[in-house]
Amino acid sequence: MNVQTKIESPDFKAARSNWDQLRPLCRGESKDIRIVDDHHVMVRMIPSLYSYTQNRSAMIEGTDTARLRSFEALTTVLRRAGVSVAAVAFGEDYYVTRRLKHDGADYVPPIEVVVKARHVGTPKHALYKISEHRTLTNSRFLPDRPHQPYVRFDYTNPLKSDDGTRLRDECIPTQLAAQFMDAAAAEHTALAAFAALYGHLSACGIRLDDICFKIDHTGRAIFGEVSPDCMRAVYVADQEDFFGEAGTDTSKDTFRAGSSEDTVRQKYDRFVHLLGRKIRPAVSPFQCPSWT
Repeated sequence: MNVQTKIESPDFKAARSNWDQLRPLCRGESKDIRIVDDHHVMVRMIPSLYSYTQNRSAMIEGTDTARLRSFEALTTVLRRAGVSVAAVAFGEDYYVTRRLKHDGADYVPPIEVVVKARHVGTPKHALYKISEHRTLTNSRFLPDRPHQPYVRFDYTNPLKSDDGTRLRDECIPTQLAAQFMDAAAAEHTALAAFAALYGHLSACGIRLDDICFKIDHTGRAIFGEVSPDCMRAVYVADQEDFFGEAGTDTSKDTFRAGSSEDTVRQKYDRFVHLLGRKIRPAVSPFQCPSWT
């Protein structure tokens, strides 16, 4: 019989008050992660934004708080849908997550799991004239239009190479992603999470067009943040045509579009506010029309 070891929760508030004494695990562009104990790490957001396409970066105070509060609220949505989330506690300016390990060593896959339900972003610009080709269901991938959700895997590059060349994340085959994680399980987790978030956000008048998840090597637990910083989300309110082209961005696309820092901050704060008010029946991403 397998007996699960009970992990005693430490006093996370005390750990936060001793932040400077916590041993660093890693510090990236958007997060500072430190070790609480053998089973937990504490994460503090860094209010940074970056766009490879626009070659734009900025530190926008307040976006870190909005990301944290969004993650806290959406974690509840995911758990209610049966999706595992590694975060175990949220504080005023931090969250605590299980310490992810493989073979006894700290390990997170260098992979992002992306779900797309609209022909926007990289595919829209990189897949030249894909709209001219009919699919097996006699539909087309039209720019800025919805489609059935699909999953892709991206290798996470640093912002720059050792010689200073700017780098972007690169799409990789499922078989390569499977060298670092259970890719089949990760695809299932990503789609389940996307459907749960889509339904909740749609009831709040928000259309979720795509999202990027960080999923552990088992493929079964989301450990990275879920916030406006890792998605494209548009506020369409209670308009009848939920899948149409109308709406205003309420996610990182605002930053990509070159908006001012104040505007970006306001859009992130607005996203948090919208999460608390349902204004329409929930919509499934699998209900999208076929465009011809």
